[in-house]
Order: sequence, then C-alpha cells, then structure tokens
Amino acid sequence: MQTLTFAEIKAASERIADRVRPVVVAPADAGSVITAEPGGRCNVYFALEFMQHTGTFKARGAQNFIQAHRDAGTLPDAGVTIASGGNAGMACAWAAREQGVRATVFLPIGAPAVKVSRLRGYGADVRLVGSEYAEALAACQEFAASTGALASHAYDHPLIAAGAGTLLEEILQQIPALDTVVVAVGGGGLFSGVATAAQHYGLRTAIWWRPTR
Repeated sequence: MQTLTFAEIKAASERIADRVRPVVVAPADAGSVITAEPGGRCNVYFALEFMQHTGTFKARGAQNFIQAHRDAGTLPDAGVTIASGGNAGMACAWAAREQGVRATVFLPIGAPAVKVSRLRGYGADVRLVGSEYAEALAACQEFAASTGALASHAYDHPLIAAGAGTLLEEILQQIPALDTVVVAVGGGGLFSGVATAAQHYGLRTAIWWRPTR
C-alpha cells in the first residue's frame, strides 16, 4: 500500500460526508471494563458500522474511491470492477449504483448464492469465473485491461484506506476525550486509515488480530 496522509483522510471526509451514514457509537456497560492498572477502569465504546450502508465500513472506501475519480474526471465509461464476493464487492456495487456507474464484480463459481443475489440486487454485473478467488481476480484484471474499467480493491489502495479512516473523524466528534482506539485487522485498509488519523490526533492505536489457522 502507498503512503497515506491525514490530508487524504480529511479530503475523504468532505468528499463522502453526505453519501454515507454517520457512525453510531454505543457505550459498553458502565464500569465493566478493567484496565491493566490494578483497580483501574475505563470507558469503552463500540463503533456500530454494521448499521452502515451494505453493513460494513467498506462503503466509506468504495464511495471515496468512485467519487474521487469522478471529481478528477478519471471515471471511465466502462465503470468500475472488483474481484470480491464479500463486503468489498458489495460496497463497490452499492457505491457504483449510488453514483450511476456500472459495476462488474468477479467471483469464483462456488460463491454463495446469497452473495451473488445481493450483488445483483445492487445492480452489479456478476461474473462467475474459476473455482478459486485467484482465478476471479485474474479475470477481473483482464477485464479492466481490455475494457478500460477502473479496477478497485478491497483494501490495498490509498483512496480505500482514506475512506475507512473517516470513521475515526466521526468517532472523535462524539467522543472528544478518546485516547485509545482498538482496530480489528484483516487486509489492513481500516487499520491504515484509522491509524493515520489517530497518529495525527496523538491517540494510541491497538490491533485486534486473530491469525488464520
């Protein structure tokens, strides 16, 4: 992933402000969280991004990605394309629909029918290729090269990560005294965005990571 700056996150916040749902922040049970210090307790809050469009924070990056290219005049007539049957694919399809842009999503042939149905519900052209994700990705890349479609990614792009980083901007508006943020790590887009914003504000960042077995 390329270097991400706080300026890119601020630009993303302004770019998608009216296109995504503001994050809902909910407190954990009062006094139930014990800190590392003996007898110490702290206030803990949860960012409920399952209430976001398509059900995850991915909508932020997808919307920022498409809007930034539209603003720059680099959004092709062929639309956008992505290889993902998960949250990123649905976010891309949703954002494309909201922007009136074509979305072509590549999936392995064995992708769950419910995912295919949801993607088509967002208006995406779903292409089922190969038995593994790598084959769908290769087909997506070939499609982008042959049609000029704009290739998106689940996490490995500064516009995607910057969009994810807008989450912390909104959290701080509701919890100005926040001093530590804990981020679950998958591909790394969310962590990259949030950590960049956290560093700007002088906040501590912790990773919640469960290795794949």
